[in-house]
Amino acid sequence: DGSESCLNCDYFEDEPDEKKTWHRCGKPDYGSCICTGDPHCWQFDMAKVAEPNMLIMGSCMFDMIRDDCGSNQQKSFRVTANFQRAKPHMTRSYVKELFVTFFSRLTPIELKFMHGPGEPSVVVENFRTEYKQHITEFPYTDDVNAPGVEIKLNSSAVTGDLWYKSKSSVVLIATLPNNMVVYWDGDKTVEMALPRHFMGRTCGICGDFNGQVDNDRTMGSHTTFADRGCTPLEARGQPGDQASNDQDFANSWFARKDHGDDYCKEECEMDELLGR
Repeated sequence: DGSESCLNCDYFEDEPDEKKTWHRCGKPDYGSCICTGDPHCWQFDMAKVAEPNMLIMGSCMFDMIRDDCGSNQQKSFRVTANFQRAKPHMTRSYVKELFVTFFSRLTPIELKFMHGPGEPSVVVENFRTEYKQHITEFPYTDDVNAPGVEIKLNSSAVTGDLWYKSKSSVVLIATLPNNMVVYWDGDKTVEMALPRHFMGRTCGICGDFNGQVDNDRTMGSHTTFADRGCTPLEARGQPGDQASNDQDFANSWFARKDHGDDYCKEECEMDELLGR
C-alpha cells in the first residue's frame, strides 16, 4: 500500500526488459484507472500499457466511474472529475478536483480531492449528519462521520514510479468504504484503484473493467450541452455505441452535479467567443 518498500509491483507490459519501470505498487487483486498531466488517461483495461489510451480536452465535469450501469444494478458509488484548462487558450486540461460519492442510506458521504497549491487536500462530507471537514491532519479516520474511510499522506518516493515526476513530494492515499483506493498528489495526477470484484460492473470514462479492450469506448447516455448550442460538449453517437474519438466518448459521460453547470461554463463561453 506504499507504506513500505514495494515488493509486489505491476510493470508496463510492452516495455523492453531493460527499461521496465514500476507502474504502481499495490495489491494484485486491484485494477487501476489513471489520469495524469494534461491529461493522459489509462482506463482499467489498459492500465498495464506504457502509452495512455485516451486524451481528454476541454473544461467540464465528467463521470469517471459509476456502478449503476446495468438495468438491475443499484447505484452505490460514483466518481466524478472536474477537468479544467490550465490556461484559457489551451485545449488540453487536467484533473483539478475529484469527487467520490457513496449513496448509503445510513452513511451518505462524499470526499472532494482538491488541486494545490501545496500538499494535496481533501474535504469529507456526511450528508446525513451535516458533517463537513477540510482534512489537514493525517492519518485521518472518523468512525462516526466517515466510517470505512482512512486517509494518509505518503512519500511519493515510495508510492511507486507513477509518482516520480510529481511536483508534490507526498501522495494522499484514501481507502474508502467499498475498499476503493484513491491516490492523489494534488498536482494533476490521480489513480483510482478498484477491487477486482467490481469487474464488469462499472461504466464511465474509466471503462467497464471487464478485461477486454475492444469495448471501452461505450458511450454514456448523460445529458450534454449540445441542445444549448455548446458545440465542444456535443457527443456524436448513440448511447451504447463505441465512440469514434476520445472527446465524443468523454462528452457522453458529462456529469451534472448539485453544483450546477459552472464547471462547464468556461467551455461554452469559449465556444460563444469564437463564434462556433
